[in-house]
Amino acid sequence: MRGTDAVAATALEVAQAQQTGLPGKDIAGQIVADRAAQLVALDDRLKRIDKQIRETFRSHP
Repeated sequence: MRGTDAVAATALEVAQAQQTGLPGKDIAGQIVADRAAQLVALDDRLKRIDKQIRETFRSHP
């Protein structure tokens, strides 16, 4: 997943720019923030796994 930081930043920016107040808005904002954090964490995990795969492949005779 490339560009996940940009997706997360855009989601937060859009959520903060909303002018209309709706019931459940605060909960929805928390869900969006949580999902954005999960997306960033997943991207970090995939990068670590990708690095481990590369290192294992390169060290194999």
